[in-house]
Amino acid sequence: MEQILENPCRWPKFSDEQSVGCSRCTASPIKGSLHKCIHCKELNLCDKCYRQEIVRATVCMDQCIEEIVKEHPDKPHVWRLVMSNLGKNAFPVHDYPCDSCGAHPFPGICYLLPGPDLDSNTIKICSSCYCELRHDFFEAKEPEPSGKETYLIGSSIIKQKFLGSQLSKLEWVAFNMGEKPDRRKLAKKIGFALFQSPTEVPLEELEEAGIDIKEYEDEQPDYKSKYGYSKEKEERIDALIDKLVVVNEKLSGKSAKSADSDATLSTAFLHIKFAFVSYFKEGWMSDETLPLIVMQVQTKEESSRIFLQSDGRVYAGWDDFLASNELPECKIVFPDGGIYEMEEDDFINLRIGNSRACKKRWKFLKYLDHTATGIGVVATVGSIIGLFTPLAPIAAAGLLYTAIGTGIYAAGRASGNLIDKKLHDESINPIRSKENFFSWFSVIASVASFGAMGASIVSKEFHFKIRGFSFQNMKLVINWKSWIF
Repeated sequence: MEQILENPCRWPKFSDEQSVGCSRCTASPIKGSLHKCIHCKELNLCDKCYRQEIVRATVCMDQCIEEIVKEHPDKPHVWRLVMSNLGKNAFPVHDYPCDSCGAHPFPGICYLLPGPDLDSNTIKICSSCYCELRHDFFEAKEPEPSGKETYLIGSSIIKQKFLGSQLSKLEWVAFNMGEKPDRRKLAKKIGFALFQSPTEVPLEELEEAGIDIKEYEDEQPDYKSKYGYSKEKEERIDALIDKLVVVNEKLSGKSAKSADSDATLSTAFLHIKFAFVSYFKEGWMSDETLPLIVMQVQTKEESSRIFLQSDGRVYAGWDDFLASNELPECKIVFPDGGIYEMEEDDFINLRIGNSRACKKRWKFLKYLDHTATGIGVVATVGSIIGLFTPLAPIAAAGLLYTAIGTGIYAAGRASGNLIDKKLHDESINPIRSKENFFSWFSVIASVASFGAMGASIVSKEFHFKIRGFSFQNMKLVINWKSWIF
């Protein structure tokens, strides 16, 4: 995968730093939004100090009046929002100035007020000014998100910075799979990473709270939640934990007994972290997020990192993920190496690149898929029509060659898909998914069609003449052994 090695957080258009410092806390430079008084020459506040100033102006009004008199006695502070470059490119904004404070652009709701007379234009003010003025309005407009690539990169950076600022502080967490409490803790962490906040009350928490379980069972007879999610989600969580245990056992050689069995508790540990990949394509209204479970496995030679996707696909390292991910043709923003860490100057170690589907090779294969399908349909229809004309022998030969060519290509592609799934510890059971079913169907159908032709296929000798040309002894020999897997 071709990726840009520079951290996008360091690009000027995605910089979160202002050109001035805060007048109250002296933080320099201000990171994030800047709030500037339009009446003072040099009064700039960071977000934190601005919020404190608003609270103080509301609660301690007498003290604020004395301070206001010193700076500009005839008018109070009026704050103008100055967004950072990252904020302008990451959030939906109104691309016109506020008619009250002059902020341009500004996020949030824009309130439309009638002008002072009928001939006046509509007045547009930001939400901060509306809170101060409290005029009647006739319309409130939300900013519309942009589908431009710059906006999608910016919003991905915001999301990744939030995740990275929390996850970069965490060490590897060890879970003993022989202990039921550890398994529940891991299940809850996986559930939160995949499905966000729980929607049910786990049964063990009800018991700890002293709630009558029988009464609760009467109200909720269908399913008793273990981790706080629905039955389908919890089955998926358990399947991922089982996959982690199997992969850990395979690579480290340590056996982990089930926590739900009566067997002797195992001392095998799973060392877990989490990573998230943001992906998007120009034209999308927002970016999507792919959660990854990261497991560190200690072998006899060295330690390695395994990345488990939410659908159970396993990647043997970060390079394998970059080379073999199944994301659509899109751009991705991710932590370098698949682990959140802090770089110099307090930057999260983000990188930006393209998914595997953007490679020329995969684009070419996609093109071949469509071409093979089209050629197969056209040739088959044409050959069938030709069978009822004097060109029947040529039509029959064309049908045969086309069927063989497209069959070989389809079988090869389907076999490649199944091999790729097997290499990444995914199920290739045809009952589990439609993709598996059609892959196996393509392989079996191709092999069966060749088998029906026999160990070799020899067309009957025929003679026919078209415009003076003679075709004799048309033969096609296929070695069926090369198609046995």
